[in-house]
Amino acid sequence: MTSWEPEFATWTTHALDEAQSPAAREPVMGWLTYLHTDTLPEPLPCGSTATPFANGILIQAAPTFPEVNEQTILRLRRHLQQHAALRPIP
Repeated sequence: MTSWEPEFATWTTHALDEAQSPAAREPVMGWLTYLHTDTLPEPLPCGSTATPFANGILIQAAPTFPEVNEQTILRLRRHLQQHAALRPIP
C-alpha cells in the first residue's frame, strides 16, 4: 500500500490559480504539478519538463519558480488540455 496517492498536487500562487479558471474538479497548474496519469505529453512548451514520478508525472513549468508567470502557466495548461493530459478528477 502506498501512502501518497493524490490525483494531483501543485505548488502555485493565488494569482496563478485565479488566472486559470479551471473547470469543476480540473487540476490547477503551478510551477510544479503532479498529475496521476500515464499520459506523458511530450514535447512540452519551451522550458517545461515532465518526469515520471510515483504513479503519474511531475511537470515543472519552468526551471525556477521566479521564471513562472501567467503566460507560462496558461500556455502549459492549453498544451496539456490539447493532449488530454489535464482532465477533471473523477
